[in-house]
Amino acid sequence: MDAAPAAVLARVADLPGYPAWHGMVHRVEPDGHGWLVDLGGRLGPFTRSKRVRLVRDDLQGSEEVRFVRAEQDGSEHSTWELAGSVDPSGGEGPCTLRFRLAYGGSSPLIGLLEPVLRAEVEHSAERLRRLLAES
Repeated sequence: MDAAPAAVLARVADLPGYPAWHGMVHRVEPDGHGWLVDLGGRLGPFTRSKRVRLVRDDLQGSEEVRFVRAEQDGSEHSTWELAGSVDPSGGEGPCTLRFRLAYGGSSPLIGLLEPVLRAEVEHSAERLRRLLAES
């Protein structure tokens, strides 16, 4: 990312802003101390979407932001995690963003989705770069 580490981390920490740059995050609504997040993707004729409740996990270091699934219905659910960490290259200049979207469940489509997810990560990174350049 051709931006200061603090600016990149601020965008990654702003979960309601994800729909503007992350193609798999379609909608984010506040829900008490968390957010209801609509995630989705498409592989050919197959469309899959999921609403999960995420909360921020501040147990990570200052250069990492992590959101984890925290449903409140008393049932067990597969894990979901959105996380981003910034490795500064020195000072206020460009930095490296490592972003992770992790799902702990199983689906027969997971193997097929891997290339689609990787492509979406690249597209999302490009949209994030444009947003950072505009601000």
